[in-house]
Amino acid sequence: NWRNEYECYAGRQQAKFTYFVMVSTCELSDSQDLAIELDRILQRFRFPSNLLDEFPSQVIDLSNLRDPKEIQSMIDDQHEKTRAHLVQWEREVQPLNIDWARMIGELQPLFSDSYRRHIHYNHPSNYGIVHHLGYHRFNRPSNIKEVGNVAEGSIIALVCYPPNTVADKDAVVREPKGLKAISAFLGRSIQKLAIQERQVKRSPEKISLVREAEGWKIDSVPFR
Repeated sequence: NWRNEYECYAGRQQAKFTYFVMVSTCELSDSQDLAIELDRILQRFRFPSNLLDEFPSQVIDLSNLRDPKEIQSMIDDQHEKTRAHLVQWEREVQPLNIDWARMIGELQPLFSDSYRRHIHYNHPSNYGIVHHLGYHRFNRPSNIKEVGNVAEGSIIALVCYPPNTVADKDAVVREPKGLKAISAFLGRSIQKLAIQERQVKRSPEKISLVREAEGWKIDSVPFR
């Protein structure tokens, strides 16, 4: 549930999340019905669609390259552009008077539908936002240490195969509060994985949290 995920994040991580979701709307452009519904959603939430012209897709085609150094150079250059775009997005776009949580909640079914339609074809949605957000699931965070309004701990991301699962939109989960809510959000994402899926654990990485007026929020987490 992308809306719930968004609401678990602190400001900078929220901006990062909205940036990647909105830039990924280009995945919907070649499906007329989805593109029409996308425009309706953007208009309803008063998102200036021409704004995305300043933030083109960061997908790059490396298929014609053979030199590892050239490939790495292109990847590094693209990462640098993305970092610059994220700074601009956080400063200029995220503060706009938009109900980001609700809009993301309405956009998710469009992305999921596009992903299902093209799953057997060579299409950007094969490796797009649905793929990305579903590819890594998380064990519950551990070793969390609080210092005032900041907390840090360790978390392990699971690489899930096949990475083509789409979340059950009808699932209903009771929402706990505080740090338990963060733990539940991260742990919940692995509860319904099919038995036949193979999971590969990565090494533990750092998760950072901050205490805001609404409670604890995720400030940074790997692969998001």
